Order: sequence, then structure tokens, then C-alpha cells
Amino acid sequence: MWNIWGIALLAVHICVVSGSGRSLFSNTTIGANTTSHLPAVYPWDKLLDQSFYFYEAQRSGKLPEAHKILWRGDSALKDLGPKGEDLSGGHYNNGGFLKNVFPYASTTSTIAWGVLEFKQAYKDAEVYDEALDHLKWAAKFLLACHIEQDLYVAAIGMNRFDYPQWSRPEDMHERRPVYIVDSGMSSSDLLGSASAGLTAVSLVFKEENSTFAYECLVKAQALYA
Repeated sequence: MWNIWGIALLAVHICVVSGSGRSLFSNTTIGANTTSHLPAVYPWDKLLDQSFYFYEAQRSGKLPEAHKILWRGDSALKDLGPKGEDLSGGHYNNGGFLKNVFPYASTTSTIAWGVLEFKQAYKDAEVYDEALDHLKWAAKFLLACHIEQDLYVAAIGMNRFDYPQWSRPEDMHERRPVYIVDSGMSSSDLLGSASAGLTAVSLVFKEENSTFAYECLVKAQALYA
């Protein structure tokens, strides 16, 4: 799931930091006292780069022309809110077609904090721009899910049908159910997670794109309130 892969990405950095006193990337040497069966020199930068292919393959919506997974195309273009709000973006949770916002927002936070803590490592691995691109894609979906002041999208799709799917999302053309929470529901966990994700993304983009960072921060404050 999105959350598991987000933790895995952060774990790559933790392993590198704990396993070596040298620079975070560029074929990091494993520490002398480790019992790891990994080779003495391991290409962590390559591992991090390849990890991003998962997110690329899981994208939903209208894909950019420069997307790397050539066998992936536009999908879920009929994911719409009750008033026609565009909810086609984001990522699918796993092998199926569900889009659950709670774990999605949590994973966005995890990746964003990894970039914040190890910014230079991402640059050394030459995947910093790629990380920004994926975080922006995720944040745009979290922004889109706030369809009205007191309405926030919690999930898209039906667990019974969309979770066990192993077919192509490009072949899914129907309009799917959208599950929404309002101010009368107990949804502080969902909204808090979305707020935290957008806050973390705003910190990442504070120097890269101040306008987008401000947009994320304003929405995060609104959700937290």
C-alpha cells in the first residue's frame, strides 16, 4: 500500500545513515560492525530512484506527457464529486483501484519529511526533482478532496469491487461512488492526517514554489480548524 512504500522510502535513508559515517549516497559503504548480508558497497541511490517507479505506476487521472511508465495511461477520469468536482488525480492504494485518503495523506507526510530531513541526499541521488513532482501530485489530490468548507472526500471506489481488481485501470470508465465526511461526523483522524500531509508538503515547497506552498498551508489550516 501507499503507506508501506512511503515508510520503505524513509527506511532507505535510515539504513544509510545508521550503516555508514560517509555521505548518504554515492555507493554507501556499510558499517564494519553490521551483520548485514548486503555487499560492502550498495547503490542506495539506485534503490531510491527505482522506488519512485511504484508511485509513477500507481498514478490516477490525466497523466503528464513526460510520465515514465509507458504502459500506463489516463484512468479514473470519471472520478467526480457530487457537483462534478474533479477527483481523478491521486494514486491507487495497491493492486486494485481504491483511493483511500487516510493512508494516502499519511504516506504523503512520510515522504515529505524524508525529503525535508535528507534534502541533500535526494539531490546527491539525483531524484530530488522527482520527489518534488510526486509530492506535488499527491498534494493536489489532497487539495481537490476538500470540495466544500465542511465536506472532505474520504475514499473513492467500492471495497468489494475495486480492492480485488487486477485488471488495467485504463479500462475503468464508469463513475464510482465517493465517500464524503462532513462536520457532523467523527473524522478528526482523516482531516488531521490530510492537514499534516499538506503542511509537510508546504515546508518542502517553501523555497521551491512559495505560491504552491502557501496554498497547501492555507488548506492545511482550514482542515485543522
